[in-house]
Amino acid sequence: PCGGTLLLAHMVRQDLSRVQLEWRREGWSLPTALFMLALACDAFDTAAHVLIVVSMTLMHIEHGTLHRIERASLCAAVVAIASMVCAELLSARHRAQASAAKLKKE
Repeated sequence: PCGGTLLLAHMVRQDLSRVQLEWRREGWSLPTALFMLALACDAFDTAAHVLIVVSMTLMHIEHGTLHRIERASLCAAVVAIASMVCAELLSARHRAQASAAKLKKE
């Protein structure tokens, strides 16, 4: 769980930089929104992992509550992956269309 927490924290940082990049390129767009969704889901997943680590080291969290947190965390991870893949595909498509339009003008 500790290693997973560190990996997720890194992913959140990368998600944030990708949101900022898309915002600079496109402003408010569907890919930007999907990257924001992935960021939110990864942040939730990180928080869930922190709670799991805390429950293993510092304090007791009821077992059923931990299972609900882990289930929600897994769902958030699936949504994050799906939104990231869709955002990457849409972003690449937008860039390709912009390049084609630019070449057509020249």
